Amino acid sequence: MSDADIEATKAPLIEHLMELRERLIRALLAFLVMFLISFYFAKDIYNLLVVPYTHVAGPEARLIYTAPQEYFFTQMKVALFTAAFLSCPVVFSQLYAFVAPGLYKHERAVFRPYLFATPIFFAAGALLVREAGGVVTDWKGDEDAVFQSGDILAGGPGWHQRMLELVRRVEGR
Repeated sequence: MSDADIEATKAPLIEHLMELRERLIRALLAFLVMFLISFYFAKDIYNLLVVPYTHVAGPEARLIYTAPQEYFFTQMKVALFTAAFLSCPVVFSQLYAFVAPGLYKHERAVFRPYLFATPIFFAAGALLVREAGGVVTDWKGDEDAVFQSGDILAGGPGWHQRMLELVRRVEGR
């Protein structure tokens, strides 16, 4: 890319801010749509998250709610974590679409495999954490949901380190 090409693609600050606002709105709308869908299925998602606990603790294990509002807030937490997980591809694609015009052609080529492998490694890390099980304790219902969801969201990015190492090696750093 020559200096003339770079100068031709320059945009005023206001245009950059308008594009950033548009991309943030798209990402937020994706998160909101996923939240509404996740909230509708929150009970089913919660039951899926509790499977490792019931498998280890036995079929007679029960999770309890100790406050009247706890059931609602547990569903909210499950829906928020699920929405964050499911909306990641849209959020990341909007982020990349905003940053990509400022990258050189060889830099974009380095990130292309990363864009395809990221969802795969994120899901693999989340699945690994999900299937690893947990410690048997007497937990309240919202604590187990938050623990499982937090571990799944933390396990996904853990696999991204492998992709960052690949990007560094391709770049020669």
